[in-house]
Amino acid sequence: MRSSLALIGCLLAAAPCLAQVDAPLIGDRPLQTVSAVTVPVGTVQNELGYTHADVDGRTVQTLGEWLFRWGVVRNAEVRLVIGSLAWAEDAAGDQQQGWTDGGVAF
Repeated sequence: MRSSLALIGCLLAAAPCLAQVDAPLIGDRPLQTVSAVTVPVGTVQNELGYTHADVDGRTVQTLGEWLFRWGVVRNAEVRLVIGSLAWAEDAAGDQQQGWTDGGVAF
């Protein structure tokens, strides 16, 4: 867990140095929103997130929610979703944790 948080901190600190273009951010959080707009050709966009939800008496949290978007041609992009660290706790205090699934989309 500690090494995961250190990795996230390093990625967030490096993000301004890796900016490629002066174009508006096209937000597309996995499981939150899906954008119909693609990123510009040759552009890589990296998104990170955190979700906290109370579901049926359980507290569920995910950290990471990494989405990498790469504009390969006009109106087409490659998307890589990296699995997130997820943990849940029920009302009795029982805890579970693990990683969510990742994926690739075109």
